[in-house]
Amino acid sequence: MSRCRPAPVPLVGRERELALLTGPADGARARVVLGPRGVGKTALLDAAVDRLRESARDTLLLHAGAADPRSSKPYALLRGLLAPLGPPAHSLPRAEARPIEDMLDGASPDARESGPALHALLLAAAARRPLTVVVDDAHRADEASLLLLAFVARRSGDAPLRFLVAGRGETAPPALRDACEAVRLGPLRPADAARLVDAFPGAPRGGERLEILQEAGGHPGALLALTACARAAAPGERGMLLSRLAGAGHADDAPRGLPRATRTLVLYAAVAGGGVPVELVMRAVGPPACVGDWTPAEQTGAVLVADDRVYFPDPTAHWDVLAAEDPVLVSTASRRLVAEFAARGHTAGAARLARDAEGPDDALAARLDELARAAGPGRAALATARAFEAAARLSSSSSERRRRHVLAMLAARDHGDQDWAMHLGSQALRGGQEGPGPAAVTAVTAWGLSGAGRQRDALAVLRSALHGNALTADERTALLRVLPGIIGDTCPDAAGAAGLLGEAPAPASPAPADTGHPGAAPADSHAPVRAAARRCVGLTVEPTPDVAPHGASAERLVAEGTLAFMNDQQWRAVERFERALSLIDADTAAGLFRDAVVPYAVALMDVGRWDDAERVARTAQERAVVHRGWRIVVQAAAVRARILALRGDAVRARAVLDEAADLIDLSQNRAAHALVLRAESSIAWAAGDLEARRRSLRALFGRDGEPLHPVLAPPAIAELTCADAPLGGSADTARVVEGVGRAERLHAARVTLRTRFAQALLTGRSAEADDLYRMVTRHPDAEQWPYEHATTRLYYAGWLRRSHLQAQSRPLLHTAASTFERLGAHRLSTQAAAELRASGVSTAPPSHQAFTGLTAQQQNIVRLAASGLTNSQIAAHLHLSPHTVRSHLYRTFPQLGVTHRDQLRRVLPLDTPAV
Repeated sequence: MSRCRPAPVPLVGRERELALLTGPADGARARVVLGPRGVGKTALLDAAVDRLRESARDTLLLHAGAADPRSSKPYALLRGLLAPLGPPAHSLPRAEARPIEDMLDGASPDARESGPALHALLLAAAARRPLTVVVDDAHRADEASLLLLAFVARRSGDAPLRFLVAGRGETAPPALRDACEAVRLGPLRPADAARLVDAFPGAPRGGERLEILQEAGGHPGALLALTACARAAAPGERGMLLSRLAGAGHADDAPRGLPRATRTLVLYAAVAGGGVPVELVMRAVGPPACVGDWTPAEQTGAVLVADDRVYFPDPTAHWDVLAAEDPVLVSTASRRLVAEFAARGHTAGAARLARDAEGPDDALAARLDELARAAGPGRAALATARAFEAAARLSSSSSERRRRHVLAMLAARDHGDQDWAMHLGSQALRGGQEGPGPAAVTAVTAWGLSGAGRQRDALAVLRSALHGNALTADERTALLRVLPGIIGDTCPDAAGAAGLLGEAPAPASPAPADTGHPGAAPADSHAPVRAAARRCVGLTVEPTPDVAPHGASAERLVAEGTLAFMNDQQWRAVERFERALSLIDADTAAGLFRDAVVPYAVALMDVGRWDDAERVARTAQERAVVHRGWRIVVQAAAVRARILALRGDAVRARAVLDEAADLIDLSQNRAAHALVLRAESSIAWAAGDLEARRRSLRALFGRDGEPLHPVLAPPAIAELTCADAPLGGSADTARVVEGVGRAERLHAARVTLRTRFAQALLTGRSAEADDLYRMVTRHPDAEQWPYEHATTRLYYAGWLRRSHLQAQSRPLLHTAASTFERLGAHRLSTQAAAELRASGVSTAPPSHQAFTGLTAQQQNIVRLAASGLTNSQIAAHLHLSPHTVRSHLYRTFPQLGVTHRDQLRRVLPLDTPAV
């Protein structure tokens, strides 16, 4: 057993709960941590104790558990808990100390005396130094001790006394329910579960790691036990080891005394892992099993049958069943369940149980191969990869084994796990380079290296394969399909990349002929892929189709969305990406969308959907942690940090960005580097560090304006000019603006607009600046980028006001302020309000009192405008002229403290009648 003992690992994913236990005890001074077995209650208590000791080194700790069977005796818990305090007579008068002394001597004192005595003893100890009472396994503790502790907890007042308790289940022990605030622990988020597994010394990688994450379902005890026993041999041994490691061994944890028929059903359900259809289990068991056989197991709490499925009380309970049964019976159940899963077309279940099947078994391998092909790509990539991998292991033919490993590799790539895909690729090549797959393996290897942030290595692998092998046109195209993600992120030697692109012939068939992978890309996806790669190296701007072909594949839509993003056609990019997502499940086919998810988030941000952008980036970051895609982790964290900073939360933005620091070499990942610099500049701006902001933005450009990244860096030229202005401006910034301006022909309208805006800022208060501002603010495409357009309007309005043209500045400021408020860009919203005040417009916060101060006619007009009516409709309703309505609204906006009619609803009293 010692070879599978889990090593100590850090607490992961419990920051909120830890803060509750260790933060200021403003409300509850007693908290009870609840949850199922193995969920991490003891680990959380230990971490809380360590943090409390660090924050107050003189803290006195009283710690006791109730795991000892003798702890059920009255006051057994308190006897162990109070021992460090010494004789009670040293702290209390003799009469008060007597009940505690009797308790410690094994007697049972009167509860009416022992409660106040314990209260006095603990308060006396807390008066000398802060006191923390920690009780673990409270569900096993004697009720007499818990009642006295609850008595003290309810009366501790403001004393430096804290109670931390842990117990199993969803509710606290009855004695504590009205004295302690509950803190319930659930499963870890997938990203936190992955971090916990990776913190384990010698943690598995690839498919084995993914299987652990899925089987454990976020349960910390299950994660650690499965990781520790990842290489255990037989199913029976594995179940016994897992049961012990997960904390089993108590007499009440395993089902006892069940009828043989019931025990058989429970065993088969345990082998299947729980959550399986009752009918499937019973068919695997065979006659004479009947539905009534489940009743004894349900009555004892061994299983729960609901919605025609069977479940276990917690994620580790089924291991107790496996540990208690004969390994031969477990192996038989596994074989019969595999056959039943396969017969029902349940690819995931059959593949999971087939991992323990003995091979070679060509019949089972063929059935798994058939199931995998039926599952297809996209929505079932994980199950497909597992089935092909199991089929390969069970194959007696080396050629079939190699073919199935290639198919498993491609499905693992579609699922998004680069470690697993690369491992399967190496397995496919173990039998030599002949036969199917070498080009596909090379492409997936390059894809995996790129996801890990090793762009130079990825490009070297591709270059070596393209120059060193006699490849078919389809094989060469398959290799070149991974170029956009690599070139687009690292932007290496453009000439070398162009040389690789020049060797891409038109594909001769709809899919690489050497793999037979059912999810291979159709021929129509190659042209936009090559166009996207060409755009990465700045060779040309190729147009994105206005309309994607009917029935276009997800891969083609992703390629066209990426190309639209590279051409600064953000709305089109969002539309293509969202259509692609409607065709695949991003949870199970993350690989198909891996290199597009960050462009998708950035495009959402650019078009003003900041909430959606933050959600997409956060989800991408968590998925990438699960699949160890560190490049995506860094890029997504940078997008999230920038949004948080632009919304004024520099502290959270810094924490998000620092969490992903040092995961990749930014010199090899220029897209990630550009996104990080944009985030750093926004964080510095939110924190008021103007010099750091300018420094980060300046790093996006070379000496003469060469962008760090051809797509992500150029739009920042306007921000650099804005950042430079408060610091006095510089010839260096002017040279960068000039350099970006010279390269405009390579870019779409967006960079042209940003460059003209920067030139207007540099020009000053001349007529040329006015012309530039007018061109930028009135450009028909400018509305595609709401935040940037609002910023331009804000600066132009400030220029107009300083030129004594306040009336012209106000419409620009109203529109800009509305955009900033909608996006949550609070700092710029405040700046726009200040400009409005300077231009003579009141920007007092909206209030109901201001509304009641209006005339009756003004109130009617405001009420109708708030309901959505236009000025003409209001005029017709009130028998006024549109000019009169417009004049009333113009005068009431400053009185109400609003800048746009969309804000009028907020100033109406709650009892305002509906229109």
